[in-house]
Order: sequence, then C-alpha cells, then structure tokens
Amino acid sequence: MGLGYQSVEAYLAGLPAGLASHPRCMAKGSLLRDALRLRPIAPPQGSLPEPILALIEQPPAVNAWVHEVAFNAAVLAIYDEAFGGRDLDGFEDWVCDFNRDLFRRPVYRVLFALVSPSRLVALSASRWSAFHRGTSLLILERSEESARLRVEFPPGLFVRPMLRAISGGVRAAVTVAGATEVVSELETIAETSAEYSLRWNS
Repeated sequence: MGLGYQSVEAYLAGLPAGLASHPRCMAKGSLLRDALRLRPIAPPQGSLPEPILALIEQPPAVNAWVHEVAFNAAVLAIYDEAFGGRDLDGFEDWVCDFNRDLFRRPVYRVLFALVSPSRLVALSASRWSAFHRGTSLLILERSEESARLRVEFPPGLFVRPMLRAISGGVRAAVTVAGATEVVSELETIAETSAEYSLRWNS
C-alpha cells in the first residue's frame, strides 16, 4: 500500500490480525454496492490488498454478507480517494444521503418507512441486525424526540470514519421514518464501543 490510502493502511495496522481479524463480523452487501455505485473508485494494482481490490472491482450482491473488515477497508478507500481522508463531515453527510435512498427502496421500506421515528429507535437493534452480524446496537435512553445509543464491537473493528458513517446511517433511518431536523452526534469512542446522541422533530 502507501499509494494514497492512508486510512485503509492505518485501519488494517490497528487490527489484531489485519485483514483476517474478526471473521464473524459481517455487513450486508447492499451498503457497499450502493457506496461504490455512487462513488466509483479504481485503485491501481498493488495500492490495496488483493481481497479489498477484488471487492471494489466486483461489488457484492445486494443480499450477500461481506466480511466487515474488508467492507470497512473498501469504504475507507472511498473516504481516502473521494474525501481526501480528512473530510469527516462531508463523508458522514454522503453516507446519510445514500443510506436514505437505500432505505426508501421497496426491499427495505417496510423496515424504516412504516413506523414512527420513536418506534424505529425502539426497534433499532433488529434493524441493525438486518445489516450487521457480530456487532450490536443498544438503546441507552429513548424519548419521543431523542435517544442515546451504543454500538458494541470487537477491538479495532470500527475506527472514527466508520463510526461517523454509522452516525450518517442512523440519521438516514430516522429521516426515512418521518423525522425532520435530525441530528446524530458521535459522543464517545472506547476500544469496543461508541455512544451517540440522537434528536429530531416528529
């Protein structure tokens, strides 16, 4: 590596077994497929490990499950190439935009668009499991127009850009459920968890 994909390189170096880390953690292929459709990248050979290059060159099927470490590395490659590896706000907003469009499609609309924002938050653990395996989302507090959430994961699985991406995904989900002026903030990051505050207008 070392050809402009510093976030990917740092991510893999921080994992206990590099690309082979956390094999039980998986992500839904539709998320990566849409990301690469909207922000196509073409890393040169040798710029990324071969499994990541293969994932970018041949995005997974919509219903496929992808090793989350490879998934994260591919998304971080987009972050490095399209957002300069620095623009966290722009990256989060972009993730929010394409997740909002994804969640409005017929296959996912029943999960997000047919419940109120507060009810969606109450069901957030099951919604999370529709897109992730081996990690969890917990509700710490919930009211009619606010919530606090915690994402739990193995060491090193999610780094700050990916945690900001999760914030964008949460914003998208609550917006599709009918909320307005949605604000999601990444409040704390620990080795195996991150906490978010969420507020909206119904």
